[in-house]
Amino acid sequence: MTAVVARINDLFTTAGYTLALMARALRFTPKIFFRWRAVVREMWIIGIESLPLCCFFLFLIGMVFAHNVGMGLIQFGQQEYVGGPVAFGMVRELGPWMTA
Repeated sequence: MTAVVARINDLFTTAGYTLALMARALRFTPKIFFRWRAVVREMWIIGIESLPLCCFFLFLIGMVFAHNVGMGLIQFGQQEYVGGPVAFGMVRELGPWMTA
């Protein structure tokens, strides 16, 4: 019974923190229109300047992914078909993960 009460308590605590964060975000939203240069600068730093690092990590993840897929396909003698599953997996599975 205490485990159920603890989980319910955690649920309400998390919901409270989420609502407090949303209230703070909404409170600062009107100020964005007066500080648009700072907003655009932050968007540039977060988006464009982090692109080389993201590409580097995607390159390394792609190499590991291609190696693992290649090892699996070698068992069936189909190692020349590594590109398709790797491209599909990188775009469909890792694309949203890297975007988040």
